[in-house]
Amino acid sequence: VSTLSRGLVQYLLESKDVALNVVSMNQNDDPGGGLGGWWRGNITGMIEDNVSPDSKQQDHLYYAKGSLSERTLSLRGLEANICIDLNGRTMGNSLELFNEQICDLQVTYLGLPQTTGITSMDYIITDKSSVGEVESGEDMWYSEMQAILSNQCYMTNDHASLMGHVKDRYPLRLRDDDLKRKVLIANLGNWQKITPEALDAWSNVLRSIEGGVMLFYRHKGSESAFKNVQLEMAARGIHPERVLITDMHPWIMHTWYKTTVDIVLDTIGKAGHTVNLDGEWAGLPIVTMARGGMEGRAGASVTGGGGPRVL
Repeated sequence: VSTLSRGLVQYLLESKDVALNVVSMNQNDDPGGGLGGWWRGNITGMIEDNVSPDSKQQDHLYYAKGSLSERTLSLRGLEANICIDLNGRTMGNSLELFNEQICDLQVTYLGLPQTTGITSMDYIITDKSSVGEVESGEDMWYSEMQAILSNQCYMTNDHASLMGHVKDRYPLRLRDDDLKRKVLIANLGNWQKITPEALDAWSNVLRSIEGGVMLFYRHKGSESAFKNVQLEMAARGIHPERVLITDMHPWIMHTWYKTTVDIVLDTIGKAGHTVNLDGEWAGLPIVTMARGGMEGRAGASVTGGGGPRVL
């Protein structure tokens, strides 16, 4: 969510008619406090660079600390016209503050494009693929009105601004001699999204491509998960030597390293979100299947920009 939030903040900072207040809900305001502190410093730097002495509006970063009532009063004191929640129902969210009505118009966006269930949340910003078959801005399963983006993905992951050097570089084709002669298929997501149905589909694809190999990334839990995937695909007729794993790369470079892949096969039932966006920015063709709820339609949201392209 941090990269998505940065993209949104950068977009809003470019507007001359918006005074932006970014509120950190982290009770630890140590700028060096781990990865969260790094991202907070990154976003803070953007805001500080944007503030001009002769500007009619000022952009600020605030830290919401203290009890619920203290934080509520502090945020109401900003007298904001619009408050945007960037977490949804994810870990560490601050929906309790929005339940206290901290401003007149409250919106949820980015973190999780599903309903918050809070009646005081006025809108949810989403796209056609994420919400499924909804004809209007209202839906019985949402407590919010839906602001549906037209032909766009709801995620603001702008690598052209965030990592322009990736977009302008030539594709990476550094493989060993043996691998150069193979079709390199990859799944970019983490292990918990892999289902038997996905393993069936991937194995069917590999059986139809002579010499094709399947690549996974060393996400958390790889020590046991990768071995399990190799065993499961072996049971489906795919030799373990055709199932590979590679290290993760520093976030500023990982998109470029992904350009070595030929095609991405998404997970089924719980699709890739930002990992598929990374694949798109790396210029990779992505095959996904919209299925079930929002978590199963995220790949279609990314690849279709709000309406999946059908093969």
